[in-house]
Amino acid sequence: LLNKFGAVSHEVALKMAKNIRVIFSSDIGVSVTGIAGPGGWTDDKPVGLVYVGYSDSQAVNAYKFNFHSNRHTNKIRTSQSVFSQILKKIK
Repeated sequence: LLNKFGAVSHEVALKMAKNIRVIFSSDIGVSVTGIAGPGGWTDDKPVGLVYVGYSDSQAVNAYKFNFHSNRHTNKIRTSQSVFSQILKKIK
């Protein structure tokens, strides 16, 4: 997956979220992959691009975000997005 899609991708976020559940025998698995900045970006994958993966016994999804901000703000928004996805699913 890394060679085919790159570390920052929908596919990698899905696989990581699924594997978290397996490795830790947990009910929920979440993952994050992204480019917080300031460097590391490409034309296809800009600073602020983030994929949040979510896995439980009912569903496996990855959500794409692009926060277009600085490193600190991108990290805060990413953590808020992770908690938001968890809350949506457990309600």
